[in-house]
Amino acid sequence: MAKFKSSVKQRKIWRKAGRKYSRSVKGRKTKKEYVAKNRKRINEYLTLYNKKETAQKYRKNYYLQNKKKIDKRNKLYQENHPEGKRIAHKKWRDNNPAITAWGGIKGRCKKKRIKLQMSKSEFLKWYLKQIRICVYCNISEIEWNQTKDSLVKKFKHLHVDRKDSTKGYLISNLVLACPRCNLTKSDFFTYEQMLKLGGLVCETRQHI
Repeated sequence: MAKFKSSVKQRKIWRKAGRKYSRSVKGRKTKKEYVAKNRKRINEYLTLYNKKETAQKYRKNYYLQNKKKIDKRNKLYQENHPEGKRIAHKKWRDNNPAITAWGGIKGRCKKKRIKLQMSKSEFLKWYLKQIRICVYCNISEIEWNQTKDSLVKKFKHLHVDRKDSTKGYLISNLVLACPRCNLTKSDFFTYEQMLKLGGLVCETRQHI
Protein backbone atom coordinates (compact mmCIF):
# COMPACT_ATOMS: atom_id res chain seq x y z
CA MET A 1 0.00 0.00 0.00
CA ALA A 2 1.46 3.36 -1.07
CA LYS A 3 2.06 5.97 1.63
CA PHE A 4 -0.11 9.08 1.50
CA LYS A 5 2.05 12.18 0.88
CA SER A 6 0.57 15.42 2.06
CA SER A 7 1.42 18.78 0.51
CA VAL A 8 2.99 21.66 2.44
CA LYS A 9 -0.26 23.59 2.17
CA GLN A 10 -2.24 20.65 3.57
CA ARG A 11 0.14 20.22 6.50
CA LYS A 12 -0.22 23.93 7.33
CA ILE A 13 -4.02 23.54 7.34
CA TRP A 14 -3.77 20.53 9.66
CA ARG A 15 -1.41 22.33 12.05
CA LYS A 16 -3.72 25.34 12.16
CA ALA A 17 -6.72 23.10 12.83
CA GLY A 18 -4.74 21.26 15.54
CA ARG A 19 -3.81 24.50 17.31
CA LYS A 20 -7.41 25.70 17.09
CA TYR A 21 -8.69 22.42 18.59
CA SER A 22 -6.09 22.39 21.39
CA ARG A 23 -7.18 25.90 22.41
CA SER A 24 -10.86 25.02 22.44
CA VAL A 25 -12.72 23.91 25.60
CA LYS A 26 -13.07 20.36 24.27
CA GLY A 27 -9.37 20.21 23.30
CA ARG A 28 -8.20 21.41 26.74
CA LYS A 29 -10.49 18.91 28.43
CA THR A 30 -9.17 16.05 26.27
CA LYS A 31 -5.56 17.03 27.03
CA LYS A 32 -6.30 17.25 30.76
CA GLU A 33 -7.88 13.79 30.74
CA TYR A 34 -4.94 12.31 28.79
CA VAL A 35 -2.37 13.80 31.20
CA ALA A 36 -4.31 12.54 34.24
CA LYS A 37 -4.57 9.06 32.73
CA ASN A 38 -0.89 8.83 31.71
CA ARG A 39 0.77 10.87 34.45
CA LYS A 40 3.23 8.14 35.46
CA ARG A 41 4.41 7.45 31.89
CA ILE A 42 4.79 11.19 31.15
CA ASN A 43 6.86 11.74 34.32
CA GLU A 44 9.12 8.79 33.46
CA TYR A 45 9.67 10.19 29.96
CA LEU A 46 10.40 13.72 31.24
CA THR A 47 12.83 12.41 33.86
CA LEU A 48 14.69 10.43 31.20
CA TYR A 49 14.68 13.27 28.66
CA ASN A 50 15.77 15.95 31.13
CA LYS A 51 18.96 14.04 31.97
CA LYS A 52 21.97 15.86 30.55
CA GLU A 53 23.42 12.76 28.87
CA THR A 54 20.10 11.87 27.20
CA ALA A 55 19.58 15.41 25.91
CA GLN A 56 23.14 15.57 24.55
CA LYS A 57 22.74 12.17 22.85
CA TYR A 58 19.43 13.27 21.30
CA ARG A 59 20.91 16.54 19.99
CA LYS A 60 23.95 14.73 18.58
CA ASN A 61 21.79 12.11 16.80
CA TYR A 62 19.48 14.82 15.45
CA TYR A 63 22.44 16.79 14.11
CA LEU A 64 23.97 13.71 12.42
CA GLN A 65 20.63 12.86 10.79
CA ASN A 66 20.08 16.44 9.56
CA LYS A 67 23.71 17.61 9.15
CA LYS A 68 23.42 19.10 5.65
CA LYS A 69 20.18 20.90 6.43
CA ILE A 70 21.48 22.36 9.73
CA ASP A 71 24.86 23.39 8.29
CA LYS A 72 23.17 25.10 5.34
CA ARG A 73 20.79 26.96 7.67
CA ASN A 74 23.63 28.03 10.01
CA LYS A 75 25.81 29.20 7.11
CA LEU A 76 22.95 31.25 5.68
CA TYR A 77 22.23 32.80 9.08
CA GLN A 78 25.91 33.70 9.64
CA GLU A 79 26.13 35.34 6.22
CA ASN A 80 23.04 37.44 6.93
CA HIS A 81 23.95 38.21 10.56
CA PRO A 82 27.76 38.64 10.82
CA GLU A 83 27.40 40.91 13.86
CA GLY A 84 25.16 38.36 15.61
CA LYS A 85 27.86 35.69 15.25
CA ARG A 86 30.47 37.98 16.82
CA ILE A 87 28.17 38.89 19.73
CA ALA A 88 27.23 35.23 20.33
CA HIS A 89 30.91 34.22 20.29
CA LYS A 90 31.82 37.00 22.76
CA LYS A 91 28.95 36.01 25.05
CA TRP A 92 30.10 32.39 24.99
CA ARG A 93 33.68 33.41 25.88
CA ASP A 94 32.44 35.55 28.79
CA ASN A 95 30.31 32.69 30.12
CA ASN A 96 33.09 30.06 29.76
CA PRO A 97 36.30 31.73 31.05
CA ALA A 98 38.01 28.43 31.97
CA ILE A 99 37.68 26.87 28.50
CA THR A 100 38.52 30.23 26.86
CA ALA A 101 41.70 30.47 28.98
CA TRP A 102 42.67 26.90 28.01
CA GLY A 103 42.18 27.72 24.32
CA GLY A 104 44.36 30.82 24.71
CA ILE A 105 47.15 28.82 26.37
CA LYS A 106 47.09 26.16 23.63
CA GLY A 107 47.24 28.82 20.93
CA ARG A 108 50.13 30.63 22.66
CA CYS A 109 52.09 27.39 23.09
CA LYS A 110 51.68 26.55 19.43
CA LYS A 111 52.59 30.05 18.22
CA LYS A 112 55.61 30.64 20.51
CA ARG A 113 56.64 26.97 20.79
CA ILE A 114 56.23 26.89 24.57
CA LYS A 115 56.03 23.53 26.35
CA LEU A 116 52.52 22.55 27.46
CA GLN A 117 53.05 20.22 30.41
CA MET A 118 49.49 19.65 31.59
CA SER A 119 46.24 18.19 30.29
CA LYS A 120 42.97 20.06 29.76
CA SER A 121 41.30 18.32 32.73
CA GLU A 122 44.23 19.21 35.05
CA PHE A 123 44.09 22.86 34.00
CA LEU A 124 40.30 23.16 34.35
CA LYS A 125 40.45 21.52 37.80
CA TRP A 126 43.15 24.02 38.87
CA TYR A 127 41.38 27.05 37.32
CA LEU A 128 37.99 26.35 38.91
CA LYS A 129 39.59 26.02 42.37
CA GLN A 130 41.31 29.42 42.21
CA ILE A 131 40.05 32.49 44.07
CA ARG A 132 39.51 35.22 41.47
CA ILE A 133 42.13 37.65 42.86
CA CYS A 134 45.25 39.00 41.14
CA VAL A 135 48.33 37.56 42.86
CA TYR A 136 50.29 40.81 42.29
CA CYS A 137 47.98 43.74 43.11
CA ASN A 138 45.26 41.80 45.03
CA ILE A 139 42.39 43.15 42.95
CA SER A 140 39.40 40.82 42.54
CA GLU A 141 37.80 40.04 39.19
CA ILE A 142 34.64 41.95 40.17
CA GLU A 143 36.67 45.02 41.25
CA TRP A 144 38.71 44.82 38.03
CA ASN A 145 35.56 45.20 35.92
CA GLN A 146 34.59 48.29 37.94
CA THR A 147 37.88 50.15 37.35
CA LYS A 148 38.43 52.78 34.65
CA ASP A 149 41.42 50.93 33.22
CA SER A 150 41.45 51.04 29.40
CA LEU A 151 42.02 47.25 29.30
CA VAL A 152 38.65 46.50 30.94
CA LYS A 153 36.78 46.87 27.65
CA LYS A 154 38.92 44.14 26.08
CA PHE A 155 39.54 41.80 29.05
CA LYS A 156 36.72 40.94 31.48
CA HIS A 157 38.46 38.06 33.28
CA LEU A 158 41.79 37.57 35.05
CA HIS A 159 44.65 36.18 32.97
CA VAL A 160 46.63 33.01 33.56
CA ASP A 161 50.28 33.99 34.06
CA ARG A 162 53.47 31.94 34.34
CA LYS A 163 55.50 32.75 37.46
CA ASP A 164 58.71 31.82 35.66
CA SER A 165 58.54 32.89 32.01
CA THR A 166 61.48 30.66 31.10
CA LYS A 167 59.48 27.55 32.00
CA GLY A 168 56.50 26.11 30.15
CA TYR A 169 52.86 25.83 31.22
CA LEU A 170 52.62 23.47 34.18
CA ILE A 171 50.26 23.67 37.16
CA SER A 172 52.94 24.63 39.72
CA ASN A 173 54.05 27.54 37.50
CA LEU A 174 50.61 29.16 37.08
CA VAL A 175 48.95 32.09 38.88
CA LEU A 176 46.00 34.37 38.17
CA ALA A 177 46.81 38.00 37.38
CA CYS A 178 44.78 41.00 36.29
CA PRO A 179 45.37 42.02 32.64
CA ARG A 180 47.27 45.17 33.68
CA CYS A 181 49.77 43.28 35.89
CA ASN A 182 50.12 40.46 33.40
CA LEU A 183 50.98 42.83 30.54
CA THR A 184 53.28 44.87 32.79
CA LYS A 185 55.22 41.79 33.90
CA SER A 186 55.44 40.21 30.43
CA ASP A 187 58.86 38.50 30.04
CA PHE A 188 60.66 41.55 31.47
CA PHE A 189 60.05 41.32 35.25
CA THR A 190 60.47 38.25 37.44
CA TYR A 191 57.71 36.93 39.71
CA GLU A 192 59.39 38.39 42.84
CA GLN A 193 59.90 41.81 41.19
CA MET A 194 56.27 41.91 40.04
CA LEU A 195 55.03 41.16 43.57
CA LYS A 196 56.78 44.39 44.66
CA LEU A 197 55.46 46.34 41.67
CA GLY A 198 51.90 45.11 42.33
CA GLY A 199 51.49 47.63 45.17
CA LEU A 200 52.53 50.48 42.85
CA VAL A 201 50.04 49.31 40.19
CA CYS A 202 47.27 49.27 42.82
CA GLU A 203 48.23 52.74 44.07
CA THR A 204 48.36 54.18 40.53
CA ARG A 205 44.97 52.66 39.66
CA GLN A 206 43.29 54.63 42.49
CA HIS A 207 44.23 57.91 40.75
CA ILE A 208 42.82 57.01 37.32
